[in-house]
Amino acid sequence: MSEQGSKETPDEDPGGPPEEARWLTELYDAHYGPLVGYIARRLSRGSLQEAEDIAQDVFRMALENRGRIVRDWRGDEPVWLYWKAKGQIPNDLRWFLRWRERWCRTVRREDIEPEPDHAPGVVSRTAVRRVLAAMSPEDRQVLQLYYWDDLATRDIGRILGINPNAVVQRLNRARRRFREGWAAGGGASGEGEA
Repeated sequence: MSEQGSKETPDEDPGGPPEEARWLTELYDAHYGPLVGYIARRLSRGSLQEAEDIAQDVFRMALENRGRIVRDWRGDEPVWLYWKAKGQIPNDLRWFLRWRERWCRTVRREDIEPEPDHAPGVVSRTAVRRVLAAMSPEDRQVLQLYYWDDLATRDIGRILGINPNAVVQRLNRARRRFREGWAAGGGASGEGEA
């Protein structure tokens, strides 16, 4: 068959390398920082370097899967990034970080210096983190995706693989549990209301 007779298949991405580079650069510039933050929170006490490494892998996979993402996730590319990042944290790393977190709880409180509050009159980040740390991973995750990552319930549902209505229910339960934890003393030390 001559070159004139060959045609692109509908599944192929028409953009070549310059288009791919522009697409990836725009995606990276807009979403790298928030994605690293999401991964770092999922790693709990993991290092920023670990979060950045995972984010780099996610963007590499995005470039490798560009055609499918553009075709199937148009307009939802950030959701694909979060969804893929969620699956990239290895189980052994999750296990190690949970073990390390439990071990660190045995350290005497006096040995830990509290983080200074840089915003007097505003609820201490340390108090919020303390309440979040006492919550289940599912509650903590849905609150962080909604409030820190500023994602819509529809997008959170796609990331977690659940119905948006289930996200709303989880979010309501997590908010209630956060308020209960706050009132029980996790953050109610005269620092404001949640």
